[in-house]
Amino acid sequence: MKAITKITAVLLLTLMVVTKGLLAQSTSPDALIGAFQTKDGTGIIQVYKQGNQYFGKVTQGTKKTPVGTIVLREFTYSSGKWTGKIYVPAKDKVLNCTITLSGANTMNLAVKAGLMGKDLVWTRVK
Repeated sequence: MKAITKITAVLLLTLMVVTKGLLAQSTSPDALIGAFQTKDGTGIIQVYKQGNQYFGKVTQGTKKTPVGTIVLREFTYSSGKWTGKIYVPAKDKVLNCTITLSGANTMNLAVKAGLMGKDLVWTRVK
């Protein structure tokens, strides 16, 4: 009986590792490209690729974040996520940021400022 339990545990562990690897590979690095509306709905950011990096430029902005401002900078893709910098015009700071996608239309941004952090959600514009 113990041998069956050990075999079952090994098979389940193997299945979890293989599934995680397949899910991580299912997101194309270029899936980030497109237009996204910011959380408050006042801005639209166009994400584009330049070389092997991804950037985001404001195409619909406000007084604090005018059109043409590059807010996403030097993002690179690895293991299902993009890491780079985000410019926060209200604070005039560039902070570390990690982006993941939930489905094709939801961008999750995890912004880090030292020990503090903030999560944002942007939605793809169709």
